[in-house]
Amino acid sequence: MKTIAILIFQVFLLALIACEKEDNDLPVTLKLELLDENSVSCNQFEYGENIIFSFKMTNNLDSTLYYDFSFMNDDFFKVYLKDGDDLIAIGKPYVSLYLELRYSQFFISGNTTSGYFLPWISDSSIVHVTPCFVVHPNELLEKGDYVTGFTSDFKFYTKDKSEIYELKNQSFEVNFIIE
Repeated sequence: MKTIAILIFQVFLLALIACEKEDNDLPVTLKLELLDENSVSCNQFEYGENIIFSFKMTNNLDSTLYYDFSFMNDDFFKVYLKDGDDLIAIGKPYVSLYLELRYSQFFISGNTTSGYFLPWISDSSIVHVTPCFVVHPNELLEKGDYVTGFTSDFKFYTKDKSEIYELKNQSFEVNFIIE
């Protein structure tokens, strides 16, 4: 009887591991991060240093995937100041051109990374500003603890839509400090 229980447990464990592997083998990897002025990922900034908001999408397939722009909801790159248990909305680094782009098709070539990069303060020396946004004329963020993040659904598909990959309720959050 003990042998049967161990065997059932091992089968259950193997099935659990297989399910986890499937979750890790998604066709697209998504990443929200903050970059310093040298494009290095970090969560601590000096007062006066510009912050670049970065959202990267890596296509892990050989074929090109298309996607809808609609994942960029009102919380995309929105910054909140932490005040104890409260969050105070500060703003976003952009003014969206969503209305002009909602009918456009965006794509990521096979085995490549594409993304959206926006500085908090408009700066012509930052060369990778995403062209579908206008950088908002923000003031420097004051010293303090902040958070940015969003939750959205994503839909990726092949050009003929024979393969559709939907990633529901994906959440991203980055805590950062300005000293």
